[in-house]
Amino acid sequence: MVEKLRKDVHSSFPLPLDGKYFHIRCASHILNLIVQKGLQMIDASVKKLREVVRFIDSSDARLSAFDKAILDCGDRTSFRGKLVLDVTIRWNSTYNMIRRALDAKEAIDLSILRERELEMIFDEEWEIIGNICDFLEPFYDITELFFWHTVSYF
Repeated sequence: MVEKLRKDVHSSFPLPLDGKYFHIRCASHILNLIVQKGLQMIDASVKKLREVVRFIDSSDARLSAFDKAILDCGDRTSFRGKLVLDVTIRWNSTYNMIRRALDAKEAIDLSILRERELEMIFDEEWEIIGNICDFLEPFYDITELFFWHTVSYF
């Protein structure tokens, strides 16, 4: 991709030394560096959510109890599927974990109430988690756009 861009730019505006030192960093990589730096300041609320998701996902019995909580929430949740545990070095997985958890908020809260080993996620913390999700969403969308543009290009 960089070679094609170098040729295209060089054909319109001659580059010094025929573009020998023309270099462009990968936009996705730069975006990743920006978000990773921002996430170094990640809130304790997300860390608490990560522990809850890890706990629920750690055994078939806990997954079944979570599925029951979803059913018990009835019309208060339209959540279907599973929670997603993030990989801390991949920020987009943190976004996916948060987004799925926000969809399942009522069932997560009910699971926490039923399970004595978990620390409650309070409304203020859910608000912070939602704000972090809102912050990450445009970066996630741009990353997806880069990915699909690159795939369709080749």
